[in-house]
Amino acid sequence: VGAVFSVAGRKLEVFNVNRTAVEHALGVDMLYFHEEFDAWTMVQYKSMERSAGASDRFAIYRPDDTFDAELARMVQFRASYADSWQIADGKSAYRLSGDGFYFKFCSRIQLEVLSEGLLPGMYLPREYLQSALADPAAYGPRGGRKLTFENAGRHLSNTLFADLLRDGWIGTRTVSSERIAEIV
Repeated sequence: VGAVFSVAGRKLEVFNVNRTAVEHALGVDMLYFHEEFDAWTMVQYKSMERSAGASDRFAIYRPDDTFDAELARMVQFRASYADSWQIADGKSAYRLSGDGFYFKFCSRIQLEVLSEGLLPGMYLPREYLQSALADPAAYGPRGGRKLTFENAGRHLSNTLFADLLRDGWIGTRTVSSERIAEIV
């Protein structure tokens, strides 16, 4: 399932690859392809649990074996296709982050199937998430890992993520973009 968004000559393709061979290859649910910058931005969605009546700010995500397997696929992809931008690659290939992998953490809600809006929650770049989960603040009293808005420290909002995506500041480039296109 996908959609194409075009504004002011820029085209963004969105692919829902949840439970497909692409998810099994890359560990992500959603792909965004920015044609102008040849940039793939990939997102794995995770549901945070919250107590009845609690706000989203108190939601918790506990990584499990599925999370670890998805993260391992992302890490393996990056080990095989390193992000190695050089000045000679040109300004359109420059990214604030060329990794391309993100996680979106949001509370469980009833989805509106045809909605074009982004789910409320927080985006975390893969490498930042790995760092946050390695921090002592991510461990509960019995040694389990947990992620909250508080121990994540900082995150990308829907607006910031959308702006960075729209303007080509995030996403893959060169060899890794070519490989993702082959997988898709």
